[in-house]
Order: sequence, then C-alpha cells, then structure tokens
Amino acid sequence: MRLIILFTIFWVSLSGVVHAQDRGQFQKQATQAQKQIRESRGTQERTNRQAQAQEEIGNEAKKRFAKVQKQMRSGKIKFIGDKPTFRIKLNPALNHSMKQLTGEKGVEKAVDKYNRISPKILELEKSIVDRELEAGIELKLPSCSSRSSGFDWRAFGKVTPVKNQNPCGSCPFFSTVASWEGSHAIRNGTLVDASEQRLLSCTSGTCSGSNATVAANEMLANGTATEVAYPYVASNTACNASVSTPYDAINSARVNGWSPSVDEIQQAICDHGPVSASMWSTGTFQAYDSGIFNESVSPIIASGTNAGQARTNHSMAIVGWSDSQGGYWIVKNSWGTGWGESGYARIAYTSNNIGTRARWMDAPYLRIMSAKKWREAFRLEIPGYPFGGD
Repeated sequence: MRLIILFTIFWVSLSGVVHAQDRGQFQKQATQAQKQIRESRGTQERTNRQAQAQEEIGNEAKKRFAKVQKQMRSGKIKFIGDKPTFRIKLNPALNHSMKQLTGEKGVEKAVDKYNRISPKILELEKSIVDRELEAGIELKLPSCSSRSSGFDWRAFGKVTPVKNQNPCGSCPFFSTVASWEGSHAIRNGTLVDASEQRLLSCTSGTCSGSNATVAANEMLANGTATEVAYPYVASNTACNASVSTPYDAINSARVNGWSPSVDEIQQAICDHGPVSASMWSTGTFQAYDSGIFNESVSPIIASGTNAGQARTNHSMAIVGWSDSQGGYWIVKNSWGTGWGESGYARIAYTSNNIGTRARWMDAPYLRIMSAKKWREAFRLEIPGYPFGGD
C-alpha cells in the first residue's frame, strides 16, 4: 500500500512537467502502471534487501565523503553556473572505490555489429507494424513527444526498480538491461526483471569492466534470462549456458555517434524507451544525495582513434528529462536505493559528459510475432543480418 501511495504522490507532482500529455490517457496509463508496480513488488523487496545489506557505512566511506566536502568548500570543484544545485550525503556507495563502482572500458576496441544495419531493421519493422495495425491489432503504446518540456517513463510503469551492482564494474550490463527492460515493457505491457549476470558471465566482460556495445551485442545475439533464473552475484563467474534465455532484443544502435545532442537523446527516449548512456563519474557524484547534479568536468580522450572525444567511465540509463531549471536528465543508476534520490539522479544536460554514446535497444513486439519470427523476417530482407540467437 505504501508503494502505491508513494507512486500516486509522484504522479501528481509530475503532472506539471508532462503538461503536453493528454491527461485522460495519462491517468489510464498511470492506473496500469500501479498494477505493474504491485506485480513487481517481489523484485522491489529483493533490491531493498540488497541495499540494506550495505547500509553500514565504514571509515573509508567517511574519508571519501570528507574529501569531497573539503574540495567543495575550497572551490576546487567546478559547477555549471558557478555554484552547486545539489546536495551531498554520506551514503553506502562511498564504501567502495570509484574503480569498483564504475567499469566502462575498452570502448575504442568494441565492434558494433548492429549499428550499420539498424536503420534497415527499423524500416522493415515499421512496415510490418503498420501492416498489422491496419489489420486491426492493438498495441496500446504510451504517448511521448520529444517536444514536451518533460517526460518520465517511470510515470507509465515502464521502469523496473533500482538495482545494485555492488563493488563490481558491471555498470554497462545494468544500463543495457535497463534499456531493454523499458523497451519490453513499452512494447509488450509487462515488466520483466532481466539478468545482468547472464550478460556479464557470458561475454568478455568482468568486474574490472566492459562497455555497452559488448553488452548489446550479447543481448542481441542470445538474449538473457530472468533475474530469478540467473541471479546477480557481483563476481566473475563462468557462463552457465544451460540456463534458458527467452528474453530477446532485435535491434540496437547509438543515438547518433559519440556525443548526441539533447534533442536527439530525447527523441530516442520517445521512440525506443530508456537509453543506456555514459558520463564521467567522480567522487562528487558518488556522494550525490539530491537536487540537480551540475558538476562541470569534461575530460577528453587524449590519444588514439577517438582522440578529442568525450571521455567517460560510468554507464547508466536515462529514463526521462525535464527542461526546467536549466534542463536535466532523469537517470537510473545501479548503486542501490541508498544512493541519490532513491537510486536516481537528476543530472544537468551538460554535466560531466552525460549522454555520451547514448544507445537504445528494441525488444520485439510479441503481440505481432515471436522474436524468432522477427529474426527470420529480417534475415529474408536484410543482407548481412548478423545474428541467429535461436
């Protein structure tokens, strides 16, 4: 009951932000969202237990927090607009080093197997969906406009509860799974708590790091299991190939190159759902409690193929935005509910390279046909369609 009450309060407060949405339709979607949230209560309770397991804050966390406090007071930390618009607090994430909490690496070497043919997949998918709509199928998709001054997929019940990667650099797998979970919920009407460990264990990724391209390639090739079937253990375990992976993706690509614009990311969020995106995470971000995070750090890659591009170290899921107060992203992190705004952050559009290499992922419309049949359709029409996955 408490969860439903909190959701209702949140929906009322959000209505001013999403004024461009039709109020009647929004209420209908919100009612459905309440039902889905009740159904996901088991997942919420599990993640809460994980967060509570880390509630004890040690001496190292206190030292890290004191360092951030000192840096902010001395003026060593720079902000957009010259002063912070957020608060910091001692929290469980500070128990771990930044290296343990972030894990994005090897981006330059990752081969994106889908980006080249993704537009062809989108075109063919649209023609199939349009045909089915004309034949009378009802998809009941939520309405989203990139021209709106604000939007949040949580208001429609299309985001699973916040998870906790613990001291393991598996953030690319969490952001990728969050993107897929959102797409699946939008297209098929049900929330699925999908397994990050399946992707972590069955790719070249480790707790020392990986990247969203590796995670997306695996999701597209072989799908993933449920969290219950393949639970997260925050370690480098061997791949258990015997576990069924019935949850598939059929398309994925970067929004537009390395550093897409705000408008481009907003459009992708409307078209596909929550997107996986990267930023430069710092000790200040680790200590974030609430408000709009507006630290101004923009490191660039010094050498190599991508020299001059924005440098990042952490991957999260952007689930919405608001153009108010200078504009910010609504970001789902994977550091547990004891961090930030119950696991979320509001991050200023231009803070710390946020939005770098934003990537969307599409689940199949299962009301039209199975993932296997979608892939068969793509193979017939698209030369070089790369994956089987069956």
